[in-house]
Amino acid sequence: MPTAVAVTPAILATPEAFRGVFDPFLARLLVPWLPPGALAEPARAAVLGGGKRLRAYLVAAQAKLLGATAPQQSAQAWRVGAAIECLHAYTLVHDDLPVMDDDDLRRGQPTIHKAYDEATAILVGDGLQAVAFGLLADPATHPESAVRAALVAAMAHAAGFAGVVGGQARDLAGVPTDPAQALETVAMKTGALFAYTTAAAGHLTGTPPDAPAMQALGGFIQAYSAAFQLADDLGDADRPQDGASLLAVEPPGRVRARCQNLVSQAQDHLDFFAADANTLRELAGRVGPLTPVSS
Repeated sequence: MPTAVAVTPAILATPEAFRGVFDPFLARLLVPWLPPGALAEPARAAVLGGGKRLRAYLVAAQAKLLGATAPQQSAQAWRVGAAIECLHAYTLVHDDLPVMDDDDLRRGQPTIHKAYDEATAILVGDGLQAVAFGLLADPATHPESAVRAALVAAMAHAAGFAGVVGGQARDLAGVPTDPAQALETVAMKTGALFAYTTAAAGHLTGTPPDAPAMQALGGFIQAYSAAFQLADDLGDADRPQDGASLLAVEPPGRVRARCQNLVSQAQDHLDFFAADANTLRELAGRVGPLTPVSS
């Protein structure tokens, strides 16, 4: 099992470069957690069957900005990134179920409940959530038990009723009554797990939450995650479930402008790190409502 990662500047230059090295790392890391059996294949498909690895990348990039540059520190950040990717995969598997968003395709492939069955999808999601917390609690992720406990507690908060689960419930409840309500749902369903990447980087490096660097990263991730979701909503505006998005209460042109403003805000927060944050600055610049949407 890998215990250290030699991270060159090129690996963190782009999410694509990172993914090329991170995916084999993730696949090896999952081996002892996915013993042979009926659920192993669909679980591997759920985690390894595509994805940009943005959340894992953000942990690694933010930890580096906070001083995690040694190979062992990089390995710790990557293990946390692997845990987040497992948790994210669980949320997608469950979100795709007929009682949730009812999607037949994910990343161009049949969703888990379509490729297998609904019971398998539910169990795969349950199992991947357990793997995520197991990875965080493993001493290999960090030698200090207090740090591991903090990582676990923060993920539980991000994934639970105040985060992803609560956001999904609000999403299923239907059309928001105003923009503030829609944006609060975005902050819970999408933003909470993105925000966890910043909290995790802080825990790994021992950086206090009120430190200026953490405040800058917190502002960046809040604006970035909101822009990310609004851009996704604009690109998928023809999907029925998008009735619960901001587009239900604001015209596309206004949502597009809001998205662009959030991108600028995200980049402004990174000024604290000057040129050291160029990779994250460029990542934020990639977000945008590029799909033409009629106003």
